[in-house]
Amino acid sequence: DPSYVYPVSSFPQLSFFEIHQTYPALLIPAKRTAELRNTLSSVILHRPKIRSVVAVTDPSDIEGEEDDIKKYRKLILDGDVESVWETNETLRTFLQKENELQQLQQKIQKSTHTIQLGYADLTVEETLRKLLPVREIPSAFEIVGHIAHVNLRTEVLPFQLIVGKVILEKNTPRIQTVVNKVGSIDTEFRTFGMKVI
Repeated sequence: DPSYVYPVSSFPQLSFFEIHQTYPALLIPAKRTAELRNTLSSVILHRPKIRSVVAVTDPSDIEGEEDDIKKYRKLILDGDVESVWETNETLRTFLQKENELQQLQQKIQKSTHTIQLGYADLTVEETLRKLLPVREIPSAFEIVGHIAHVNLRTEVLPFQLIVGKVILEKNTPRIQTVVNKVGSIDTEFRTFGMKVI
């Protein structure tokens, strides 16, 4: 039934959103952390609330220097674990230069790092992609004061309350109300009908 609107109570448990995502990483000397963050800033993982540099916790990650894990950090990179080493030119060039210099300093090693992401870590778009059975996800909205204004397509209307809940929760306290445009702009003052979702 196209007129049916899924209630907010149909929102799944927060455990539904938990995922473990593995990213490529570099094991780097701790004393070079700031330098390498600047050098590799274009390939470092940039996600809100997720640190791009973490301590090494498993001694077996470091080849030949298991007792010195405090001397190393993991620099988490963005991209696919399988292909980033070959497809990213910046990373490839950097690793070639480092391999030539490795006799003079601590070695930089390829690695991976797994991050557990939950509901709070996902963006509006990522959350709606997991929830909605539609191809085009409504991720853009206008903000006027504390009101978010969305233009939902017909196929998304049954999920309007869920869309409103996600936008509101992911943008609180900046947004306090989410509205959907109904009808068309029909007056000289360019106003339109809205429905609070």
